[in-house]
Amino acid sequence: IVSVCKDIWKKQKPFYKKTWVIVVGVIAFLTIAVNFCSDDGGTVSTTTTNSDSISETTTEKEEEVKSNWEYSESVDEMTNEKRFFASCVSTNEIEFEFPYDGGSDFTLTLRNMGKGNEIVLRVSKGQFMPGILSSEYCRVKFDDGAPVKYTYNSAADGSGDVIFFDNSSKFFTKLKTAKKLMIEAPFFDAGRQIIYFDVEGLIWDK
Repeated sequence: IVSVCKDIWKKQKPFYKKTWVIVVGVIAFLTIAVNFCSDDGGTVSTTTTNSDSISETTTEKEEEVKSNWEYSESVDEMTNEKRFFASCVSTNEIEFEFPYDGGSDFTLTLRNMGKGNEIVLRVSKGQFMPGILSSEYCRVKFDDGAPVKYTYNSAADGSGDVIFFDNSSKFFTKLKTAKKLMIEAPFFDAGRQIIYFDVEGLIWDK
């Protein structure tokens, strides 16, 4: 009997060689592999999307920062009329002698006080040559264009640190499409000096 049982056992296929065991094992392996690939692919896809989103956000911020113009407005309390301003600071400084030493920068301001557009140039420390009845001028260059003379007038209160350009409509037209601006202005006891501005991106419809 023992001998017969041994013969029967030997004729049986080992457990791991049985067909149903092999089939179940293959199905389990494929299921795990598919789930793993799906998870891995999902992770890569999410990372790529986040990267694109970050890239687009960075580009938008760079475009916003690109403009050097700052805008503001106020209200005349007597007339309730709005006043609009746009200002741009020079990219260079000029070193004047005492008492204006230490480096001076410049601010180009566009303003509309309800009576048309005006263009004002102010120096932080220093004095322009006074312009009375448009007796003085600056040479102005937009991008790679030829320099053009623009006459100016001093402030009514006699302040030497600010001037008002004539022919502002022509100046505005050029300024709206320009990227670079150079202004050669005359200064008291310092001759003519060149001021540089990055003016790209101006938005002004007043």
